Amino acid sequence: MVDLAYKIKSLRALRGWSQDELARRLGVSRSKIGNYEQGTRRPNIEDLEALADAFNCTLSYLVGDDLTSDEIDLLEKYRKLNFIGKKEVERFLAYSYSKPEYRRESESDASSDAL
Repeated sequence: MVDLAYKIKSLRALRGWSQDELARRLGVSRSKIGNYEQGTRRPNIEDLEALADAFNCTLSYLVGDDLTSDEIDLLEKYRKLNFIGKKEVERFLAYSYSKPEYRRESESDASSDAL
């Protein structure tokens, strides 16, 4: 699962922000953001709330283990696609999801998703 440091760095990169830009938006130093992204320092609750606001996500998403690093990589690639590319991905996902043999039986099956 994704740790907080990776999630902060990934969300910042997805928005095309530098560490300086994120620091400016939060009113903290760039070195503080660097420490968060390296995992050498954990944000306090006020900074976590400010990060969630800046990234337009919930606090539980930010600190939870909602996405794997592979899922974040796929999301990053999807967001770089143009409109037609995104529609193709959505079409393929709809097709794949319509096939019961492609769906997991439960959330506990996630550990067997290795390719």
